[in-house]
Amino acid sequence: MDIYLLQIIGNWISILFVSLVSFLGIDIYDNDISIQEANSNVKSVTVLSEIVPYSTDYVYSDEIRKGEATILSSGQNGISYVYADGTTKTLVAPVNEVRQISNGTDSIYTGRMTGYGPDCDTCDGRGITYCKTEAGKQFNLNNDGAYYEDDEYGKVRVVAAPISEFPCGTIVYVDNGRLDPFYAIVLDTGYSMRNGYSQGVIWFDLAYQTEKDPSIYQATSYNTKYVVQRWGW
Repeated sequence: MDIYLLQIIGNWISILFVSLVSFLGIDIYDNDISIQEANSNVKSVTVLSEIVPYSTDYVYSDEIRKGEATILSSGQNGISYVYADGTTKTLVAPVNEVRQISNGTDSIYTGRMTGYGPDCDTCDGRGITYCKTEAGKQFNLNNDGAYYEDDEYGKVRVVAAPISEFPCGTIVYVDNGRLDPFYAIVLDTGYSMRNGYSQGVIWFDLAYQTEKDPSIYQATSYNTKYVVQRWGW
């Protein structure tokens, strides 16, 4: 067999080996490779085998419950070569993951709203909310106040809600007709909210630092509009 043909085969085997090593998650490294071209010129290049991560595409459906998703097809990373001069060559193209999620048509609710403080008759007075923050820390109404600083929505009010329907971290737009409309985050729950939901009543409780706050009565409404902006963290 022609010696130059053997060199070409050997070089491509080396490149394929680097790709396999990268695909398996083993350390990626540069390789100096001499390629024998058809015109007998030898071209020396440095090749870096690189993983190309896949993306996620979303398909909206009214058959999927809000906050849930179904994976229709799994994603697969691709592989590309990056040469010393900055040019790239795709060896294996990535295959995107496809997820089916809710179209959000069931994100608007009408229900009841009241106000509460950590010193309420049925509260333990410690002020610790049922939910932890996105960072996994405890939130305390006594120490942290009745507002939460959200990375996405900024400063929002804290509310208690039926957790089975509105998971921790859910953001809702609230308009009860008495207070100025505002954004709130679900960080707490209570028996009244959970029991009401089991009977078909949507009930949120707006947090205050104390039951003695004179504006707490303005929270009470039986015709409050809730529009979910984000489901959970």
